[in-house]
Amino acid sequence: MFSPPPQTFKPKLNGTNQSDFWSLGILLYEMLTGLPPYYSEDIHLMYQKILTGQTDMQDIRDQDVQDIITAFLEREPDKRLVDPKRIKAHPFFASIDWEKLKNRQITPPYIPPYSYTPAPSFPDWEDFEEDTGTARAQRESNLNFSSFAGFTWVGSQT
Repeated sequence: MFSPPPQTFKPKLNGTNQSDFWSLGILLYEMLTGLPPYYSEDIHLMYQKILTGQTDMQDIRDQDVQDIITAFLEREPDKRLVDPKRIKAHPFFASIDWEKLKNRQITPPYIPPYSYTPAPSFPDWEDFEEDTGTARAQRESNLNFSSFAGFTWVGSQT
């Protein structure tokens, strides 16, 4: 069973998606720095940092990036950036034309190389017939079972 890492865990609050934006802040931070914002090898210290620690932004130079991560990692759920209109209007997303994005009119800056290898074709089903029934019985009838005379799978009655 999958268990998310403790750095991303924040319970759903009142049935809202506020914890999803907390996780987005964690993800953005980790993508930019290589580690989650509250990481510690000591799990108890990590939980303490999640509850009370400040987010260290010294490795993130862009002020807009710092601001949106801070807004997503706001500990007070009612103050956390969760409104889609406010998120889209944030300076971090200033370069995105949301209408073009919605209509799939934006070419991604990077398209990973892609090659398609079709799945191997299967041979005819006759090649996969189950090895039971008539064919197996015919094969076994040609074997010499004299060394097993008197053998039975049935246990003794006593």
